[in-house]
Amino acid sequence: MDASSEQANIRVFSTAATALSALRSASHLTPASKGTAPSLQSYWVSAFIRHYGDRRNLAFTGVFQEGLLQTLIPFQFSPDQSYLQLSCDETADYTDLLVGNEGETALQLAIAYWKRRGMSRFIFERLPFESPTILSLIKLAQVSGGIVRMQVGEIAPYISIDRFRGVDWARYRTSTTIRGYLKRKAALHNRLSVEIIDTFECFRAVWPVVRAIHIDRWVKKGAISKYTDQARIGFIEEICEVAARRGELFMPLLRIDGNIVAYIIGFHVGDRIFDWNTSFDPYYKNNSPGALLLIEVLQRVESININRYEFLTGNEDHKFLWASHYGGNVSVELVL
Repeated sequence: MDASSEQANIRVFSTAATALSALRSASHLTPASKGTAPSLQSYWVSAFIRHYGDRRNLAFTGVFQEGLLQTLIPFQFSPDQSYLQLSCDETADYTDLLVGNEGETALQLAIAYWKRRGMSRFIFERLPFESPTILSLIKLAQVSGGIVRMQVGEIAPYISIDRFRGVDWARYRTSTTIRGYLKRKAALHNRLSVEIIDTFECFRAVWPVVRAIHIDRWVKKGAISKYTDQARIGFIEEICEVAARRGELFMPLLRIDGNIVAYIIGFHVGDRIFDWNTSFDPYYKNNSPGALLLIEVLQRVESININRYEFLTGNEDHKFLWASHYGGNVSVELVL
């Protein structure tokens, strides 16, 4: 059942079906963070709720002004129901509110609503460093006598690319490891080919092979691939279908002798590429296919027209090998 506040301007959407309905009515809202990371967008949140929402104790909180949804906070209850937190998992590198013109005021109304119902602790995980929600929470604590605790979350390495000069290859040639990759690429030149998938039809054609690569890679590491989970499969298919429709799907494939040996599931939004998931066929490990694919992509940046290649969060070694700069997310706890 959805709950309404006494003031009739707050609604709580507590099931996956009602949360999805709220998200459909929130198409006019934008992420509080003005960054273009795909996981901040409403379609990403919708896919997450569609495939994982029934596993979570949802409390999506909508603030309405004159009948119009002004802010949607994707809350869920903690396992012991002692606090509220943003609903996400490792599928999202960043999370935030979806807001209209009254984001800060609407956040105050939502927190006050939950405070009246006995909630005094709120955790906003994976907010981008630049999110205005952070300052709003600090102000809210100041006026209400509460406290804010902030903790740096995950580091997100990225490559800054000069729009006119391209990638700074001179910098990379100082790395013995990267010089080795470049030599390997030169030696395999006649056997390599690259294809960039940007339609859902093409995605569906190669998706079984991509899944098999990911599963086999994790088997070789002695673990179970998340690509064996039906919820994850459905989630990836949905975000890639919507991204393709928006003209944002960016999925490079590397072939050696015609065989797909490495892939990147990525998104090209504005002047940035977001490298969300990548893997390679362990049979070709000695050829460093993941590194060769990244080199191929970076060598195409002038035609792709980007100035930032985002590796997103995660502690994989290759991200720090290639990164020129670092961003990340932060966790903010509000206690009233």
